[in-house]
Amino acid sequence: MGFSEAETYGTVSNLVRRGVDVVSGVKHLLEHCDALSPSAVWREVAELDFAADADYLKRWLHELLETEPPEDGIVAFWFGMFDEAGEDGRSFTRLYLAGAPSYDPDDETAHWACKLAYLPQGRYADSQVLRYVSAILGAAGKEVSGLGLYVLPLGYAALALGEACRRLPPHLLLGRRASRAAAIGFDSGDFVTLPSINR
Repeated sequence: MGFSEAETYGTVSNLVRRGVDVVSGVKHLLEHCDALSPSAVWREVAELDFAADADYLKRWLHELLETEPPEDGIVAFWFGMFDEAGEDGRSFTRLYLAGAPSYDPDDETAHWACKLAYLPQGRYADSQVLRYVSAILGAAGKEVSGLGLYVLPLGYAALALGEACRRLPPHLLLGRRASRAAAIGFDSGDFVTLPSINR
């Protein structure tokens, strides 16, 4: 692989921590990818409507929390990601929301996210961007595919959900709690801690 996972992870994490908007953040991530592994694929990915998909994710999260709110004992949200096989046999990144009754900000493995107590029926999002990114990169060469599938699903989803958590009404995200932690990541890989949700 022609890239450093630590450096690339840091790029994603820094954008999320700074609260960069989705469109600007994705543009930065694509420039990062192109600098490491130049390819026309990044321009193809850039044509996707990230803003519209981020709006969909915000609506999905709003409706989910409104119809299936977590109990007050849920102290952290986990936006999980995993590869799911589509009807055509090709895999794509699936995103879901769950919640945990415990949270350890110093746990670098996110082991707390393995003990989920909030698993709403509508927890699975249907992000078209995540589907298309998986399809585009799945057809690319090994180096481009490996880099893109490491950076873009996690980076885009973290930016989109971080923005949604900043914009949604606090009572939806918190119920009667004063705060909740939040993180997003692959069930079998890296994760990014989102800014704490507070009133």
